[in-house]
Amino acid sequence: MKNLLVYYRVVSYVLVGIAVVLSLVDLLALVIGLSQPPALISAFILAAVIIYSFASFSFLLNGIQSGRQCKPKLKDWIKVNAYVAIVFGSLLLMQNISVLSSPANMNVVLQQMNQMQAQMKMPGATTQAMMGTFKAVLYAMIVYSLLLLSHIYISLRFVKQYGHLFGEKNPQG
Repeated sequence: MKNLLVYYRVVSYVLVGIAVVLSLVDLLALVIGLSQPPALISAFILAAVIIYSFASFSFLLNGIQSGRQCKPKLKDWIKVNAYVAIVFGSLLLMQNISVLSSPANMNVVLQQMNQMQAQMKMPGATTQAMMGTFKAVLYAMIVYSLLLLSHIYISLRFVKQYGHLFGEKNPQG
């Protein structure tokens, strides 16, 4: 149990750091969503992942580590946003594995990247360099999605286990 808590603590710090960066991306997505309303769905999903990361981090610091009472709303924020984050993490994982496992998918993405570079009149990188960078990004996103999904699983366990910190009578129920 102690090892699980150490893992949870370390991953929480990683997820909060990533959430800070994602919040900047989400602001950009919200601005884009103002002109293209369907893009708002992605912005809201990303916002749920960011909220989950910060809410679970608050639960870790204020509840689990300090033993202080948490507002029952924090539990709701964690749970609701965790379910959206599960969908996000699962889709991210499946999409990246799919692209990595198919050279045809990789080539399509690289062609699209080359077209964007040509349209923006940017000097192009070599195909080899782009492929290496693209694979590194895909692997990083796979690691992120696995960390997120495992963290959510542990968070939901801890929310139940530490229910007394939210004012519940039966901490195990």
